[in-house]
Amino acid sequence: MKDLFKYADRMQLTNQQEEIIKCNDDLIIINALAGTGKTSTLIEYVKARPSKRFLYIVFNKSMQKEAELKMKGFRNIEIKTAHSIAFQKTKDKLKLMERMNKKTLNSFNIFQVNDFLRVSNFFISKIFINVLNEFLFSEYKIDDFVKRFNSEYFSNETVMKNKNKISYFVENGHLKRFIFKCARDTDIHISHDFYLKFFQINKIDLGYDIVLTDEAQDISPQMKNIILNQSAKKIFVGDKYQSIYKFRGAVNALEKIENAKQFYLTNTFRFQKNSTMERWANVILESLGEKNILSARGSYKEIGTKAIISRTNSALFEKAHQLVSNGKKIYFEGGITGYNFNVITDIVQLKNRQLNKIYNATVKKFKHIDEFEEYTEQTEEQQLKTALKLAKKHNTYIYVMLNEIKENLAKHKENADYILTTAHKSKGQEYGMVELLSGFNILDKETKVMNEDEANLLYVAITRAVNGIWINEKIEEQLIKIEVGDYVK
Repeated sequence: MKDLFKYADRMQLTNQQEEIIKCNDDLIIINALAGTGKTSTLIEYVKARPSKRFLYIVFNKSMQKEAELKMKGFRNIEIKTAHSIAFQKTKDKLKLMERMNKKTLNSFNIFQVNDFLRVSNFFISKIFINVLNEFLFSEYKIDDFVKRFNSEYFSNETVMKNKNKISYFVENGHLKRFIFKCARDTDIHISHDFYLKFFQINKIDLGYDIVLTDEAQDISPQMKNIILNQSAKKIFVGDKYQSIYKFRGAVNALEKIENAKQFYLTNTFRFQKNSTMERWANVILESLGEKNILSARGSYKEIGTKAIISRTNSALFEKAHQLVSNGKKIYFEGGITGYNFNVITDIVQLKNRQLNKIYNATVKKFKHIDEFEEYTEQTEEQQLKTALKLAKKHNTYIYVMLNEIKENLAKHKENADYILTTAHKSKGQEYGMVELLSGFNILDKETKVMNEDEANLLYVAITRAVNGIWINEKIEEQLIKIEVGDYVK
């Protein structure tokens, strides 16, 4: 059985890891910085308790597959995403299979919201959807949420700035009625967080002895509530400096849970001591007020992967075309479909009035490019605005660019000259060499105020590298300013 645990056994456990493995407290928080062996710690924790039934909640499907490989052979643990658990428990009441067949289980439809509210302004409907999502992410039932609406702080800046414009629709029952309509009518589009909320409100105990929650810095208050309501012992694991999903309503559960036993993992085995990665990662950590910074203990590893990490999809698209034009094979982390490049071609079709050739449901709603541009301005849909910018820049040459990119895709990342990804999609990955493209703006050019969310994102990107990293000079200039204290917190 020993060969099943090569990942954990190949390195000696640190004192920090040993302390965690020995702890039997009911509520534990593990603050695990990048590459500090959180998975091997959890493996050893589970191995030490063979008679206990574990549930390991992971952030997404790819992390589930990775964890299943590393914990292969364990009979006392189930590894699941929160949404997969909730789906099984709510699929009959919410008729989720029927919704999947109708393709109405994806995200809320702004056009349906327009009709429901009887408004023509997309901006109002966009705010309404943002408020709806804030409710889904929250720990509250609908009546409590409505009562708290005007006094509550929300992570979504658009909601905070426009409470006065949307409060009528919240306080006069529109929000509650729309939620009930969503629950009953399978023709109304709902998001996956809708059934997760339904699961939370029903307070279902899952019957495990110990629940492990990974990426705890990025769970919502709703998810935190689900876990804390379990009768099991609970362990939350994460790195608050890898919190990069606040725009989706995520909260740092590592700081929101009281009376927990706190542990730190700071010895990183990903990269070498005095490496560029250690230097800049710790500059960011210290600027954010962290005293428990990284201590690199890694060594050079035979990892041949070369990755290019971008802040945006648009920069990645143009970099991809540049690479394939030079005869390189590329691979998109998670698959090319996840980068929504086809929406660019649909916008070009709209621009050129080829309406019958448009496939994207949102773009298809418009008859003219000016209407679509007005929609992106009203709704502040950043991805669509970026796609529109590329469509205008390249026009029909986009088809050539995208075809050339697709023709030069490697089927497996091991066969690619370069792996391309965004900082968000790079999370949980590691690469031999990394190149960072420009676009990470952690300091305001005029005020020099540091943006903590952007700093977190850059920290994630930097700590993906194992053997070396090339950082764009614009990013390096900002990091040097932070290192010498030439910035405003």
